Amino acid sequence: MAARLVHLSRSLDEPLVEARLPGVTFLHCTQVEVADRAADVERIWAGEPGALDQQGFRALLRRRIEEGYLDDEARWLFLRAAGELAGVAMSAPETPAGLAWTSSAPADAVVAPVDAVGRVRWLAVERSSRRRGFGRALLRRAMAILQQRGLRRCLVAVRRENDAGLALLRSEGFAPRASGNG
Repeated sequence: MAARLVHLSRSLDEPLVEARLPGVTFLHCTQVEVADRAADVERIWAGEPGALDQQGFRALLRRRIEEGYLDDEARWLFLRAAGELAGVAMSAPETPAGLAWTSSAPADAVVAPVDAVGRVRWLAVERSSRRRGFGRALLRRAMAILQQRGLRRCLVAVRRENDAGLALLRSEGFAPRASGNG
């Protein structure tokens, strides 16, 4: 039986304050580069519901790209603390019907319509690195990337039983999505 998800949303209209943590840096990756980091993704997600091994992650990534679920617009972030990768997140624009997102626009171009939304997907922090602000730092950095691309709203989905994830999202201004509304 599939886990029930809670769908949340928040505005990106206000400036975001980046969570600054001593000794923490971010590694930005493209779709292609993240496939080469499958071992890191497997380690970060170890023991989580639905976790995949390296081969399974690569297969899922290929399948999602072929389905158009993930494209060149996706931005992957790895959080590094004390020299080790401790967290991962991916953000991407949602593609509204009739709007073609292309990777040919300059990196700083705002190509989003007023009502365009983005989504933060696959945010995870390694178990031994939790409760240190890493999830918040990843979430804020991922939202900042969406905001810099001109997106006005951020969507997330979290497992209903993930109390810590829900608390984090609510503390960052996320609220339940209205039906049929970003």
